[in-house]
Amino acid sequence: MNWIKSFALIFLTTLYGCGGVNYSLSGINIPPEVKTVSVKLFVNKAPLINPLLAQVYTEKLKDKFINQTSLSVINENGDWAFQGYISNYVVEPVNRQSIGGGTRNKLTISISVAFENAKNKDENFERVFTRFKDFEASSDFSSIESSLVDDITDILVQDVFNETALKW
Repeated sequence: MNWIKSFALIFLTTLYGCGGVNYSLSGINIPPEVKTVSVKLFVNKAPLINPLLAQVYTEKLKDKFINQTSLSVINENGDWAFQGYISNYVVEPVNRQSIGGGTRNKLTISISVAFENAKNKDENFERVFTRFKDFEASSDFSSIESSLVDDITDILVQDVFNETALKW
């Protein structure tokens, strides 16, 4: 029984000694000095414009930080600040045919993101994130566009979140 008490004492002492380290079961790696995040409206500079895409992406990025972190979202000058633009929005054929002989198209969306960390300038970056989703070429694009955009923007938001809050 003494070895259990000894182990518990060593474990607790070690854990207490690591007080300066930020542990999280969620994998989120936000330094404790970062308290706020700001997200400017991502403007649409793509050759093909989806009029709702800029607002949808911006709001989803804000919602991600609201729902999955303790950061406060403010209008500007956050400890973490995001801005950028939609650089590509294109529908194009996929260069393969399915076994059944049907052809497919894909919607590709690219977002250019500028991230500024006011607490650690070494983490600042500008990067383009690109994702796509295939769909049947015979589908009426206007009837599935909203669903495709929803799926792709979810992934793009997760990509940006991973790059900043998870450091993946």
